[in-house]
Amino acid sequence: MAKVFECERDGVVIRGADDDDLVANVERHLAEAHPDLFGKVARADILAAASDGLTLRLTRVLPFSMGPVYSALSDPEQLARWWGPHGFTAPSVEFDPREGGAYRIAMQPPDGDRFHLSGRFLEVDPPAHLAYTFRWDPPDPDDRQTVVTLSLQERDEGTEILLIQGEFATEQRLALHEQGWTDSFERLGHVLVETHAVGESVGGMASANVDLVLSIYAAWERGDYGSTEWAHPDIEWVRADGPDPGSWTGVAGHATAWRDFLSAWEDYRIEVEGYRELDRGRVLVLTKRRGRGKTSGLDVGREAVRGATVWYLRDGKVTRQVTYWDRDRAFADLGLTSEIGASPS
Repeated sequence: MAKVFECERDGVVIRGADDDDLVANVERHLAEAHPDLFGKVARADILAAASDGLTLRLTRVLPFSMGPVYSALSDPEQLARWWGPHGFTAPSVEFDPREGGAYRIAMQPPDGDRFHLSGRFLEVDPPAHLAYTFRWDPPDPDDRQTVVTLSLQERDEGTEILLIQGEFATEQRLALHEQGWTDSFERLGHVLVETHAVGESVGGMASANVDLVLSIYAAWERGDYGSTEWAHPDIEWVRADGPDPGSWTGVAGHATAWRDFLSAWEDYRIEVEGYRELDRGRVLVLTKRRGRGKTSGLDVGREAVRGATVWYLRDGKVTRQVTYWDRDRAFADLGLTSEIGASPS
């Protein structure tokens, strides 16, 4: 049976038709790429670390920052737009990405009956890592439950997604999933281009202003709300609507208002749904908020609040931040005729 060994030093996957072939290929790789290890890795250690080869590995690089990519991988509404091979739809997506949470996705092929897949989340570390079990309902006779791991890393050209899924019972089921994920990642790329168009450069790399703003959201999605190095000393924060409208100035005032706001909520989370660079000094970000008010009892858990924030930037610092709970009001104030892709009137 075919064997697979992954070199920890460089991540190269080495294959062999059997034990002897695998060991020979691993030793050849070490001699060429890592001569300091050649002759020091025992045959028994190579075989102990090898798998039967029925594990899927796919890598894709998308020209977007980690926050939007992770959101597209974990948000049920976005998942429904790209999940599945070409021609498939996902008419129902229940996705609760927290450790121990569950998901269930209905898939409709171009021809034939609807079927489902489901599982539970094992590891959730936004915006870098997501792992969950994966099982079909009803299962194919050759199916077994597998584990999907999605790891994101920043690259010069965008975000790299590494998908690992396994182990499969047969080579045919592995090949089927490889084609399914390949099609799905292609659809994911199209959805990100449509959703996160930046100015006139649809699908292009974000500007420095966009990168700065998205890095702020990436920290917030990790639960890190304390950083203020991105703020201009005279920053103004305006909450245009919502449960506690008002305005605050200066880094200290901004930090105090932000701390007071967060202290009023339990399980507060904010996710990026889209963004657009309006001009050289403004970035519009569409957001989804979840949480439960400690005093008011307002619960925006399952039915998230879809709002927006306009960020004003100068010389690499945020000078003004205008937050809207009502996205329609943000578009009205900006004179936009629609969401992403619209131009100021």
